[in-house]
Amino acid sequence: MNYTKLAMVVRDFNHKQEELYASNAGADRNPACPPKVKSLAFNETLECSPETDVTIRIDEVGVHKQTPTRVYGPKKRRVSKASRPISSHARRKEKKFAKQRVKARQNRRVAFAAKCTASYAEKLPMVQTTVITVDWAHEHRFCLTGPSVDEGMKSLVAFLLKNHLLSHHLVFITDGARILKTKIEEYFGYCSYQHNMDWYHVEHYVAPLVRLCVTGSKDEKNEAVKQVLTYLWFYDLNGAKRFIKAHKRPHAAANNYLDRAISYIERKAYALSCFALRNELHLPNSSSLVEKYNDLVVAERQKHSVASWSQLGSNTEAIFKCADINDQLWSFCTANEQIEWFKVC
Repeated sequence: MNYTKLAMVVRDFNHKQEELYASNAGADRNPACPPKVKSLAFNETLECSPETDVTIRIDEVGVHKQTPTRVYGPKKRRVSKASRPISSHARRKEKKFAKQRVKARQNRRVAFAAKCTASYAEKLPMVQTTVITVDWAHEHRFCLTGPSVDEGMKSLVAFLLKNHLLSHHLVFITDGARILKTKIEEYFGYCSYQHNMDWYHVEHYVAPLVRLCVTGSKDEKNEAVKQVLTYLWFYDLNGAKRFIKAHKRPHAAANNYLDRAISYIERKAYALSCFALRNELHLPNSSSLVEKYNDLVVAERQKHSVASWSQLGSNTEAIFKCADINDQLWSFCTANEQIEWFKVC
């Protein structure tokens, strides 16, 4: 959105906020001034034409990893109960075939274990799955999944190319994870895109830190948290940092929490937007959609159970569930010889 048009939108929005503030004269409020949008620095995080933009939400989910080996107790010795005597030649032949069967079974187990336990070399405690949702034209939606952020991004690029969407403006909404920022820049640095943070994760990180270090009663703590979140909601980042610094006390251990809150605001400033104005313009502020798809694709079957999963089993199950959600399970299972943007492990 160009600055002239944005300035007009912000002016009308601030005027509406003043009228709303004046109409609540008898309510319990801060008498200083109504909350306003004081900066246009968030212009890069505001969509130009929501009708043609492509909204992409990305999130990672982890499930319990299966151990690569199992410890068995000592096996009981089996006693043969043959009803008829066996010649020495037949016994040797049977023993040879038995050894061959055992060796073949061991080879199959080793080959399968090599696929299932490939992720154990990474020493990660969880099996990770990346879930991506793509929305465009206000009527189309598709869900993608991958065993890692890299694989998920590759599938996303292929999907956008196949549907001729890579030339559109891309709107990424994430929880602010550093790896997602890095991979978005790596795979889509040549495209027109913007990166926005989900409001829930901003509130979920900042509010507990402010509540821990502000002194006073419970109501005073809640009021301080509300004030900081109001600053962030209206993209007054400097106001939020000033308010947090004003509550610093000399030689107080709680100052560390305030420093963490300020550092978080400074680190994530590139993805913070004027959430109040986005809400007024009916633009998405949340990544809750991909969180719900996480529940459907992974968590419902894998995370909410006591079972542990291998990388191969977890990601394959997620792929089939994702195909079912996209109403492509039948064609996925019956016409999987066709070259598509995805393939089953």
